[in-house]
Amino acid sequence: MGRNEETSIRFQELETMEAPSWESFYQGAIGALVLIGIGAAAAT
Repeated sequence: MGRNEETSIRFQELETMEAPSWESFYQGAIGALVLIGIGAAAAT
């Protein structure tokens, strides 16, 4: 349990440090997945 708490705390620190880049990364990844999904749906 102690280890999980440590990793979550470290993860939170990383999140707060790189919040903007992570947000844009997730938005880009989600956008790509949506485009791929639309392309796959259109191809079938």
